Amino acid sequence: MLFTSYRDLLAVAARLEPNYRAAGRRCLIQESGVSRSELAEQLRRAGNGVLFGTESFWTGIDVPGDALSQVIITRLPFEPPNHPVAQARAEWVAAEGGNPFAQLALPEALGKFRQGIGRLIRSKTDRGIVTILDPRVLTKAYGREFIACLPTPAFERLTRADRETIFRPFI
Repeated sequence: MLFTSYRDLLAVAARLEPNYRAAGRRCLIQESGVSRSELAEQLRRAGNGVLFGTESFWTGIDVPGDALSQVIITRLPFEPPNHPVAQARAEWVAAEGGNPFAQLALPEALGKFRQGIGRLIRSKTDRGIVTILDPRVLTKAYGREFIACLPTPAFERLTRADRETIFRPFI
């Protein structure tokens, strides 16, 4: 599971970890003191583990094969607009007459999104499911650009009312 907020990661992990543990699945939670490479190795060894990760797990980890069969994206990976560096860059683009969202925020989020879903397919034989929980992918005009990044153009929309009947776990 990929998060854009460490606070959200910890809240979701605390809520779901007992259920996964009861089902015999190891939970790996990005916390201080455990390196990203060590967590990735633990995920490979676990075979059916669940990894809760933030920023550093959107890129640069390689877990080919069945140990990684689903990537859940909790929120589209936009940089917080109040981050000082992002804010300064946006102000500069706006001062030049540009559109900070279209020229900075959206391209950067799309790049990170591609990297995040790229964690799933690492070889010709890999396959899996990308689950996007952020409704903006369907409710905002820019959502089409995120959908266009998916490895296949086919997708299913799940709601709370129908998710139990439509969702098919990857086997």
